[in-house]
Amino acid sequence: MTRDLLGARWYEGLLEPKGGVRAAWVMVISTLVIAVGWFVFATGGTAYVYAHSIYVPILLAAMVFNVQGAILTALAAGLMLGPLMPLYVEQGIPQQTINWIYRTGFLTAVGAFAGVLFSALQAQLTRLRRLAFEDLETHLPNRLSLEADLRAAMSRGGVKHPDSGTYISSLCK
Repeated sequence: MTRDLLGARWYEGLLEPKGGVRAAWVMVISTLVIAVGWFVFATGGTAYVYAHSIYVPILLAAMVFNVQGAILTALAAGLMLGPLMPLYVEQGIPQQTINWIYRTGFLTAVGAFAGVLFSALQAQLTRLRRLAFEDLETHLPNRLSLEADLRAAMSRGGVKHPDSGTYISSLCK
């Protein structure tokens, strides 16, 4: 059994992106907002159902960057589908101002709500991880934590015993 006990190992990188991964997510989400804007324009404007595709980058931003990222993405999405996006492209009929302002506010509220949910999920996963690998009373690492640490050390080439200089290799098999 490893630290993947909770089945969340793949998800940890999404919830806590670092460095280049953060930059990659910013690029992916920005590209998606632009692509959805182009898609909505190409399919006839905001009067059609395709405008709802904009929720995808907002939810991704909520998952990766929590509330702040979701709100920023929702505002960008609202501007993308806002003042310059026609209601009907073929007829050149523009949207009423209240339509895109309301849409932007609604997208922002949805993004904020999703960001709060993903923040709560992240906190719960952190709590479960702590409960799985620490003694509840002493908060010291438990046997499961030791096994996981030994497995990780073995995957790096073994653990050298400090007194004898021998490698511990059979404990985790």
